[in-house]
Amino acid sequence: MRQFDISLTDTLQSLADLKIGDFSVASIFQAVITFVICYIVARVILSLLKKTLDRTALDQKLVSVIHTAVKMLLYVLIALIIIDSVGIPITSLVAVFSVVGLAFSLAIQSFLTNCAGGLQLLIAKPFAVGDFIETGAVLGTVRSIGFIYTKVETIDNKIVHIPNSDISASKITNYTTEPLRRVDMIVTASYEDDAEKVKEAIHTAIRKVPVFLQDPAPFVAINAFKESRIEYVVRAWLKTADYWNGYFGLMDSVYSEFKRQDINMAYDHMDVKIVQ
Repeated sequence: MRQFDISLTDTLQSLADLKIGDFSVASIFQAVITFVICYIVARVILSLLKKTLDRTALDQKLVSVIHTAVKMLLYVLIALIIIDSVGIPITSLVAVFSVVGLAFSLAIQSFLTNCAGGLQLLIAKPFAVGDFIETGAVLGTVRSIGFIYTKVETIDNKIVHIPNSDISASKITNYTTEPLRRVDMIVTASYEDDAEKVKEAIHTAIRKVPVFLQDPAPFVAINAFKESRIEYVVRAWLKTADYWNGYFGLMDSVYSEFKRQDINMAYDHMDVKIVQ
């Protein structure tokens, strides 16, 4: 029996010492066991990460990016561990990967910058799909937010693809966030027209546009005395979705009301008097 045990041990040792190329069977078996253990641990980590991220209020696109990035990182670590377990020195490989990674990152620097801008937009959430925004020289409705570009539909029905790096580096005005907006307008009248009559005519014009709210109450006042006219500031509130209907409706309504009440919309002019 003792002789059988010794023979079995010698056989196993011979198998372990058997080489396939530059690798022994023992090192290959060890690498397989290491891979199985690392893979199980990675799956557990990814599962816990996904459950944790799903409980947060993060955007699903951002959740997907984080999950994919962690998965890739874990797979790279597993590969390095497996390579080290079969006896290949990983120091030189890490150095090579570092140089290749640096060269690759420089080659796609613009791409990475836009990706970083996209992640910043998904985290900060300055706007969402469907919001009406102004950024840089673009004014329009957000149709999609990608990792590289944000697609905006302008008022004249053009689709503009804006690099996320440009958006994240510029001022963003979101006109849709609040439920109410205020129309600010300057209306002019001549010095010959009574100021109270002009203000009442503007209030009447506001009331004739149904989208304007009476609470908060509209505001009309003299804003400035110019050389040939008086400026009146007009402020009226409405729902955000009704802004443009209210803005252009008020322009038409003021013009019609001034014409009905015989109020002159003054313009820049010069009166010349000849003295004999």
